[in-house]
Amino acid sequence: MSTVAARSFKEQHPDHHLTLGVGPQFKDMLPLFHDHPYFDAVHAYSTYDGWPGPKDTEYLKAMKFDLMFDGTAQHRDNEWWKERHQYAEACHMMGLPVPADINPILTRWFGREPAQNRKMVAFAPFGGNGNLNDKMLSVVQAQTIVDWLVDKGYMVLHLGAANEPQLEGAQWLNTCYFDSVRNMLSCRALIHCDTGLGHVAGAYNHLSLGLYGCRYFGKEWAHQIMPRHRNFVSVTADVVSNLDLDKVCETLTLLFS
Repeated sequence: MSTVAARSFKEQHPDHHLTLGVGPQFKDMLPLFHDHPYFDAVHAYSTYDGWPGPKDTEYLKAMKFDLMFDGTAQHRDNEWWKERHQYAEACHMMGLPVPADINPILTRWFGREPAQNRKMVAFAPFGGNGNLNDKMLSVVQAQTIVDWLVDKGYMVLHLGAANEPQLEGAQWLNTCYFDSVRNMLSCRALIHCDTGLGHVAGAYNHLSLGLYGCRYFGKEWAHQIMPRHRNFVSVTADVVSNLDLDKVCETLTLLFS
């Protein structure tokens, strides 16, 4: 989402140098922003809680930035999703104008290796943190989808955190976030819940099926939190645990036809 805010800033100030700074726990994501059209540089700070630490303070003094945007800025409106998509909201929270194009963008500088396997599907069912909640599939639901895919002749690549439940018949990939993205792009499609990986796929216009719960935002506004690229489709319910799995499978059949 920060790429949308970066686009906004660079459209207003094309000659300015813009650095993306992240906490140390996110440093393995930074290769995604290599050769980016709006970020000129990236940096991983040494601390997150209690930022800035001593090394961070030294870095900031050395860089002499004119302006810093708060990547953890808060929403200004309690029901912002009734007014704008969350990509536009990323600009709104930072006090930036909303650009005409609010789709995230990442550069596929690493080419198309490994080669795309049309019989492999990437699956991110649990949100990448191992904490199951009403935005994520249940283990039973996830296993049902894996079983359906395997029965149709697909291999399934399970992407997520090391503490997530393991799914029988799915290949577990234990690697860094950047390599997870590369492997996701090598698959025919991504199936995901309300996870960051779905938005990363959208930045590459990668074929994706999103499984979303609408209870918090309301059905009429749920699209405001979803990816919005041309290769994205969704199936929704009040909470993800109530999804109609027959509809999910029907949608996958159409998606792969």
